[in-house]
This record gives sequence, structure tokens and C-alpha cells, in this order.
Amino acid sequence: MSGLDGYLNDHLAGAAAAIRLAERCRAREAESELGRVLQALLVEIEEDRDVLQRVIKALGGSANPVKLASAVGMERLGSLRMALPVLGPGSSEAARLEELEVLSLGIEGKRMLWNVLGTLASSDGRLVGFDFAGLELRAESQRRRLEPLAAGARGRCARWLNPPPRPDAPDFERADRIGEFWSYPQSRTFAELLIDCEEDRTLRAVLVGRCRRAIVDARAFSAP
Repeated sequence: MSGLDGYLNDHLAGAAAAIRLAERCRAREAESELGRVLQALLVEIEEDRDVLQRVIKALGGSANPVKLASAVGMERLGSLRMALPVLGPGSSEAARLEELEVLSLGIEGKRMLWNVLGTLASSDGRLVGFDFAGLELRAESQRRRLEPLAAGARGRCARWLNPPPRPDAPDFERADRIGEFWSYPQSRTFAELLIDCEEDRTLRAVLVGRCRRAIVDARAFSAP
């Protein structure tokens, strides 16, 4: 097997794995926007795979069944991993994001493949008749259609990883400030009052109200 034949067979195996992954994602979310986009992409990805098979044949090579079987097997293992919380990403949203990222990266690899073959076609007559420039443009289109869905998944995962703080969550910055007051004997009594305010919301409300009133009175007294 030549270097080029091996390179092309690696991409052919990747296409087989990508088709299986896209089919699995589409079947799981057939009624969603993701399912509809994947349905359209699957038709194109399968056509791209067929073109690649013709390219390999035109160059005198053949499909490598070992690489194809290995790629499909790895995709099956990936599917199992996504289904197991202990091994997988830990949530359905994170799993969906990983799957979309894998598909997007695969499409980008395919775009670069068409670019390489387009360069080779200028000096190899066996590749005349293949529209590699058009295939490269289609790969760019495929990735553009997939990206909004991946962006949505990233947004949902970001909210999952960074949930908004609870109203009753402790304010560690305020606790640090109280600790600073406590560290000095001159302000320790004030720190104790602040601690009481943290524990008693009614007391805190009363003191805040009195402080605000004192500020208003002070401003009125100093006004000309």
C-alpha cells in the first residue's frame, strides 16, 4: 500500500465512522432541528464517500477492509462510552457537544483532503473529471450548517458547568472582609456586629435602614 493509498483509506474509514455517528445522532433526535440537519448532511456525506471510493479506484488502489472495520468498531465503542456516565462526558448535553465536535472536525479534515487532491489533479491525469473545488466548497457548507447546532450545545454546557449562584450562597468576599476586621483588636467588636448581621437578617435590615437614614440626615445637615 502506497503512502497516498493509505492516506485515502484513512479518510475512507473516517467517512464510514462519521456516517455511523451521524445516523446514530439523527435517529436519537429525528424530530429536532439537529435531526433534520443531519438528515441532509448524511446524504452529502455518503455522496462524498462514494466520490472518494472512485478516486481510490482511479488511482489504482482499493478500499482497505481492515481500516474500515476498525473505524466502525471504534465508533461503536464511542457510542458505548457516551451511554455510560462513568466513562462518558457525564451528561447528555456534553455527549451531544462531543459528537457534534467530532463530526465538525471530520468535515474539516475532509475539506483539507479535497484541497490536497485538487492540487494533485493539476499534475495527475487520472484525477481529471473530479470537481475537488466544488467538493471543498460543499465541505465548508456542511460545517457552516453544523456550527450553529454545536454553538447551541456549547451554550447549554456552559450554563451546566457554570450555574448561576444561589440566592442563599455564601459571599466569600464579604466573609474575607469581616475576617480582616476581626484580625485587629480595635475593630473586633465591629466584626462581631457584622457576624451577628450575617446570622440575623432582621438585624441586618434594621442596621442598614438606620445607616441609610443617618447618611441622609448628615447630607441634609451639611447642605447650605
